[in-house]
Amino acid sequence: MITTTVADVVKGYSGTTQGHYLYLYRDGEAILYVGKSIRPLERLLQHLGHDVRSLPDAIGLLIQDNLPNSLFWTVELYTRGSRYFSTLLRASFAPLSFSQTVISLHSHPLI
Repeated sequence: MITTTVADVVKGYSGTTQGHYLYLYRDGEAILYVGKSIRPLERLLQHLGHDVRSLPDAIGLLIQDNLPNSLFWTVELYTRGSRYFSTLLRASFAPLSFSQTVISLHSHPLI
């Protein structure tokens, strides 16, 4: 797993992300977004509208609307070989949606 922040990605994250296809955006313990991409850091920039072919989407607007606090939100990247990724990938073919699976993996009982 690679962990960074929205600010580090926007500034130009210099580490390698090869093989990391699953990404999560978090604010503390709250998972705000989950996605899959062969270029997850470029995808974040697309979400923000930094690509000439794209406008900010819903998560990009959420990040923009919560500046400057959102710059400190966590970006987590996972490889296909990680247990976490495998669980989500298997679940994405199950009756629950990909997002519902992530929520169920991270939810805490109320009681």
